[in-house]
Amino acid sequence: MGRRTNKISPNILQTSKTDVESFEYLYNLFVRDCKIRNLSEHTFRYYKNELLKFVKRLERNEVDTFPAAITEGTIQDVVILGMMNEGKKEATINANLRAIRSFFNFLEKEGYIVANPVKNVKLVKQKRTIIQTFSRDEIHSLLRQPDRSTFTGIRDYTLMMFLLETGVRVRELCDIQTTDINFNDGVVRIDGKGYKERHVPIQKTMKKQLANYLQIRGNWTQRRCS
Repeated sequence: MGRRTNKISPNILQTSKTDVESFEYLYNLFVRDCKIRNLSEHTFRYYKNELLKFVKRLERNEVDTFPAAITEGTIQDVVILGMMNEGKKEATINANLRAIRSFFNFLEKEGYIVANPVKNVKLVKQKRTIIQTFSRDEIHSLLRQPDRSTFTGIRDYTLMMFLLETGVRVRELCDIQTTDINFNDGVVRIDGKGYKERHVPIQKTMKKQLANYLQIRGNWTQRRCS
């Protein structure tokens, strides 16, 4: 038997890609980490949706989806320039980039990749636009739209009043429970971004409108805000 040489064929040294290195496997690990960190449902859905858009974009462009194979050039050409060519707005591109960045930062931290492809990738510069506010007449016109002879009209009128009174986000408004309303102290508990809780004050007219709506709605309870 001949003596074994010390050199090993490059074909043997080359590690084949396994399921453990696949996008699906690492994506599921990232999702698991998001659950462990107890991210808000909104943030959780955002990451999932944006990352699924990302991998579908790679597949459409016939790009290797294994995270370790994705480079900075891939992000720049396929994601940024690709979305620009499709006419996507800067905010839409940046939303996708932020999710991709969180995903690869997780993979780098956990040691699943050696080179982070988004480490030097910057967000797309967004044009700052001045948001026009409603005039007093426009606000009154909006408030006249709901038919307050119907339940849905009273509901819509109450929600519009609440948005104007408090300035909360629409998502925050949708998350309000009847038990979050403290009529005695005139405040409503709001669950904001990152589970940051705050109390927003409401005035007498708003309290009266809320009480009227809840009475019509039925099956409600109230408690004092802690």
